[in-house]
Amino acid sequence: MNKDQAAKVAAPFFKTYPTAKEFHVTSDEQVFEVKVNADNHAKSLGKDKDAVISILRNENLKSAEPSAKEVLENKIASPSAKVGKGKDKKANEKIDKELEEAKEALAAIPVVEGAGE
Repeated sequence: MNKDQAAKVAAPFFKTYPTAKEFHVTSDEQVFEVKVNADNHAKSLGKDKDAVISILRNENLKSAEPSAKEVLENKIASPSAKVGKGKDKKANEKIDKELEEAKEALAAIPVVEGAGE
């Protein structure tokens, strides 16, 4: 298993555990938050601790596609939404409209209890 594959295996765990900074993936695709547990599991497979691949949250974000919710949140928080307005009335109206549409779309996303988001 390479680092990209390990990042894909770990991706759902970062969504489920939003405060976790790092996960450790073993060659059999088991995911651990505590490194020593991953090392011990790797040993039980007959592998040494070097068979464990550690994935940091920011590394995982590079390989994972953003969710629709994340795209909308980023759009709402973007600099153009806050300070992008200028003297062009049509451009300002377009920014306001896009921002309002993003807020409405974000509000329409159902909240799933226990989904970790």
